[in-house]
Amino acid sequence: MLTIMPPDLRPGLRLGLRPGLRPVSAISAPSAHAAHAAVGQPRRTGQSQPLAGWASSQVGRTDHTDHTDRVTFSAAPPRFGRQIQSVDMSPILALDVLNHPERKTEHLWQAFSAWVGSVLAADGVIALRRHGVDFQPVYDTAGAFFNLSLADKEGLKSTKYNGRRGWARIANINKETWSAGASKNLFVNQAPAFEAAVNHFYQQAEPIANVLVAALDTYYQANGALLHSVVDAQSHQPIGTNQVTINYNFGSPDPAALANRRVDDPPSLLPSSSSDGEPRYMRHWPHVDWELLTLLARPTDAGFQGRTKREAPFEDLEADPGEIIVNAGKLLRLMTKDTPVPMSGLDHRVVGTAEQLKQDRVSAAFFVSPHYGKPLVNLHTHQPVNDLGADLSESGRYFYLRSLPKPPGRSAKAGPPQWNDTMESGYRAWQANLAPLLNRE
Repeated sequence: MLTIMPPDLRPGLRLGLRPGLRPVSAISAPSAHAAHAAVGQPRRTGQSQPLAGWASSQVGRTDHTDHTDRVTFSAAPPRFGRQIQSVDMSPILALDVLNHPERKTEHLWQAFSAWVGSVLAADGVIALRRHGVDFQPVYDTAGAFFNLSLADKEGLKSTKYNGRRGWARIANINKETWSAGASKNLFVNQAPAFEAAVNHFYQQAEPIANVLVAALDTYYQANGALLHSVVDAQSHQPIGTNQVTINYNFGSPDPAALANRRVDDPPSLLPSSSSDGEPRYMRHWPHVDWELLTLLARPTDAGFQGRTKREAPFEDLEADPGEIIVNAGKLLRLMTKDTPVPMSGLDHRVVGTAEQLKQDRVSAAFFVSPHYGKPLVNLHTHQPVNDLGADLSESGRYFYLRSLPKPPGRSAKAGPPQWNDTMESGYRAWQANLAPLLNRE
């Protein structure tokens, strides 16, 4: 039986942890808050000093100086809600465990893995500092692309790879997206700086994502069952079917257009941001991401809310400028559900006041998925997951089920349909369509 024990956290270790600003219920094992006391002092968030903007550039791996003067967005709104617990990634990246797996026995790595696993299991979300990902250029150039004519953007739709590349529109929430990955990305001749910034964001974020998966592999004592779904065991090269999606919510000056987006939670579920009595409106509906993890570059405006239990209230989740927010997805929940410390996944949404919804909002998300040819492994039994009526010895079956249209009368929250043998031929055709993405051609 899998037994998850806390590592030997020596007082000399310094992860640079910052605890959240609200009390968290006790974590079963190992204790994240014991780790705080052992490995680092809380970092003050500097709330008394005015922030230069809501989004911020981030330092490179060899430059540990904050560059807040490069911020291009308006002043940050008043802070409310819960500060996400964060960690300084600089000493972790210096270990380079993906190329030096023998370093996973070091106390620093063990402490980091324990912190990532326990806090993600308890809170569903963590934040990263000094990660070396400069996402500011994406936000600086997004407007140049999304404000192109509709005809120009329609020409950049991609149906060849099941919508995993190119432009898409979600009209009912006034939102558009751009998706890219490791290969087969579409050219944006009308906004080349945006295309370059998105591709660079992918290249910088993927190694960070793989380090986080490696930490969870260590935490769950998975012996590579989790890590080697995203990193090749021999070459140490990335193989995950990952995707970057840039979300652009257009501002709407018409209050009447907001009527169908009012957040009408019962009083017990009202978010803490509504304590002033000002109505909040939906910018993105509640959902749990399908993938293993999501790395979200701190968006250009507030409104990110989350909860780990469906009956719990949504909380406003805050991160500092330049930080990357990381949340657990359904796949991680599926793989850990039988372990002593299962992941619940973060149910999250985006809301805003009528005034906030007049302004455009941009976010950049990196979705971490296993290679579709690799198995989804139950991290307790170390056997392929058998769920949704399918043997998930190929994780692609899980994503294929997700891609199918919902049968008539099926609830939007009911999840994907159950697998049956008649789906095999459709799955193989779907897999062949995605082969260039899986092989990173």
